Amino acid sequence: MKSKQTQQDSPRRTAKNRALASLVGATVLVGTVLGTSAYAADTLGTINSYTPEVGATLAGELISWQGEVLANRNLNGFTAFSSTGTSQASPIPAGAPVKTMAIWNNFLIWIDTANNVKNSNPGGTVTGMGTVAATADSLLAVGPQLWVTRSGGIDRFSPTGSSLGGASTITLSAGSTSRMAIGPDGNVWVVEKTGGVDTLTRWSNAGAPVGSTFNFTNSSADPIDIAAGPDNAMWVLHSGTNSVGRFDINLNYSEFALPAGAVARDLVGSPDGGVWLTENGANNVSRMSFATGQYTRTAYTAPSAFGLRSLIVGPDNNIWTVGTNANKVARFGTVLPTTTTTTTPAVTTTAAATTVPTTVATTVATVPPTVATVPTTAAKRRVCVKSKKTYVIVKGKRTLKTTCAKYAVK
Repeated sequence: MKSKQTQQDSPRRTAKNRALASLVGATVLVGTVLGTSAYAADTLGTINSYTPEVGATLAGELISWQGEVLANRNLNGFTAFSSTGTSQASPIPAGAPVKTMAIWNNFLIWIDTANNVKNSNPGGTVTGMGTVAATADSLLAVGPQLWVTRSGGIDRFSPTGSSLGGASTITLSAGSTSRMAIGPDGNVWVVEKTGGVDTLTRWSNAGAPVGSTFNFTNSSADPIDIAAGPDNAMWVLHSGTNSVGRFDINLNYSEFALPAGAVARDLVGSPDGGVWLTENGANNVSRMSFATGQYTRTAYTAPSAFGLRSLIVGPDNNIWTVGTNANKVARFGTVLPTTTTTTTPAVTTTAAATTVPTTVATTVATVPPTVATVPTTAAKRRVCVKSKKTYVIVKGKRTLKTTCAKYAVK
């Protein structure tokens, strides 16, 4: 489970849109555990939104753990949401407010605003593990290791559960910010925002560079997030160019330009076969896919003035996102309809958004494919080019019979 924050914000992490459900008020059940929910994924585009417990202000990051969706907040600890919308203060005693969080070896692990690293086992027992740099802003579990991004580098720890242990450092550009995710090749893919030439690099679990560095050609690309898609590709968000990029396993790269003013914040690969992203400026949660050289984007309008930040795949396989302006979380349905809609590929690389109807927008763009031309061949037939005559005896009579001695195909 990934966990990260934007550079501008506090820590965070084709079907019609169904009618927006009524907002569900908070039910405070302090000290109890909501438990694993068997709630099924909703129909694609269905939206429900929920409020936290009284007094909690959501900080912008979500994580799925033990059948619940946990949100960090202004208070100590977490707010826990069940798939039916019930919210409560999580009984985990986190200490200071949580800055960023991840899952490591079935433990919930986090960095708080005092730069302490702590973990909780499934039973709710919290253990302090040490401290990290003040600029630490995201966590990633890499096998038994814990990787932490910070300004200008990544610190790799081999924790014991009660201690981080010593750090092994991957040095990046001075002052850079980075985001990371595990790719389909098992390596850690890192995008780096440098203020100059932004890059993508790959690293083995041992912290060794893998292959060559990919330099983004646009000096203002500003990659702010990376995630593995369900298509064995890595997807990247660019704040500078307002675009979404896609790498295949061989580092072939293409981009899709988002509509002007989208201001994307976060993205995640989903079991439904798509990649979902939040567009704070447009107040949309969008689903993207890529097939046969073509990008398809379908946008779903979030509740009004939501202030979209991070999003995750919840324990119910729906997409959950958090809105810091509205101080709510929203759940977007991900189950594909039984009928499919065929779209015609756009002629240009980037097509303008089309509204379908008022709350769903679909944009299609084509990456120019290589088309092989197969020559057509007229049908051929076999004809006789040489005949021969022979006499045969039929019922005691001598009869002349003509047969073909040689055939040709014309």
